[in-house]
Amino acid sequence: MKLVRNYTKVVNSFTPLSYFILEKSILLSCTFLLCTALSLLAMGDLTIDTYYLYKYAEALFELPTALLIPVVIVIMCIEDLSRK
Repeated sequence: MKLVRNYTKVVNSFTPLSYFILEKSILLSCTFLLCTALSLLAMGDLTIDTYYLYKYAEALFELPTALLIPVVIVIMCIEDLSRK
């Protein structure tokens, strides 16, 4: 519970721009993960014909990490500049 309170306190102290960027990047990351699951379900068994769907799902699975790391850095910079 303490972690949730601390997280809520930190997020509520964000500037509106930082909060918007965080919210939209989390939404986009969830969309990537949903597309990953859907492409794996559409793929069925792994064969030569469905290997491209597997590689597509693998790339989509790695995208949220590649998206969220720069977003966190940008949010930190925005918050730091707004506090000065």
